[in-house]
Amino acid sequence: MFIFIFSNYINNKLTVTEYKNKKISIEILPRVELLSGVLSQTKWMNIRGPEGNGNEYFRELQYFFSYYKNHKAIEIANELIDNGFTFDAPLNFILGLSEIPNLDSSNGYSDYLIERAKGEAILEDFRLALIDLERKSNFKENFFNNHKSDYQRYIRKISQNFNADEVLDWMNNFYGYINNEYHLILAPAMFPLGGYAVTIEKNNGDKAVYEIIRASESSNEEPDFGNDIFYISLHEWGHSYVNPVVKKNISLINKYNLYQLYKPVEDKMIKQHYGSTETFLNEQIIRGINNYKLREQYKDNLKYETERGFYLTEFTTEQIEYYQKHRDKFKSFDDFIPYLLKKYYENKNELLKNL
Repeated sequence: MFIFIFSNYINNKLTVTEYKNKKISIEILPRVELLSGVLSQTKWMNIRGPEGNGNEYFRELQYFFSYYKNHKAIEIANELIDNGFTFDAPLNFILGLSEIPNLDSSNGYSDYLIERAKGEAILEDFRLALIDLERKSNFKENFFNNHKSDYQRYIRKISQNFNADEVLDWMNNFYGYINNEYHLILAPAMFPLGGYAVTIEKNNGDKAVYEIIRASESSNEEPDFGNDIFYISLHEWGHSYVNPVVKKNISLINKYNLYQLYKPVEDKMIKQHYGSTETFLNEQIIRGINNYKLREQYKDNLKYETERGFYLTEFTTEQIEYYQKHRDKFKSFDDFIPYLLKKYYENKNELLKNL
């Protein structure tokens, strides 16, 4: 279970524990709140804003940054949004930087971020503008530090109903290994309710796995992060396992022409920002895994996923059952993915016929 560290805020980590010598933390980060404040002044509100005026905390953050609505950071953020730098991309960007005030970019910008932003130069311009905005507003002293008691309260509430050890124990057994560190980041001024997944590979080769939990878009009082953190964590932390091994097997995806499975739901997927066969498979596999794990608790989950375009969920779940029964053959999930891709290929016509 979690060890609470509320008295020492040096590292901005209000809750820390360890699982098999791997660090787990529940956090509210200054740089994420800085980004949230910037986005509150942009077109982001038209696509990912709250219903109505938003929760109390969001309103305070938005008001604080309203005095800087003409700052260059806001201008660049709007340009990035026009470029399609939306959904998980801004979080992927900010979590790859060091904490304020430096926002160091020693890890560099990934190809994914550069593609989403349509260039590396604009990312660097945005980073420098955020540094300038934080300095001019003195954000950490004038806003963030004044809300420590609020952050502690949000985290206490989440911690009481969430056992990260249980999630990691299941993932360790299922995937066959665990990563170096895991972070659950609460984002009380981001919407709608749900999560984003970000994995940062550090210069030393370690992986820091993040899930960002957004607040309910309908709350107008205290931020509400929902009661389903276990399910969201299985999904978002699961991306750190699924995405790399799917990318590693991209040649098989091309060889088997699995775009044919993506094509019938392409329009639905693009609306959910899953704009390629690879991202579709990432999501489809994750949803099959979650369906396998939680099918007893969430009996309507299969119908829900199918209606959203993830029509391979039942088939994927069946293959995962095979994986679990033959762990002598598959030492880890990485060994299973080539098998799964081949099964998609072998059953392609039948899967499309039943769509």
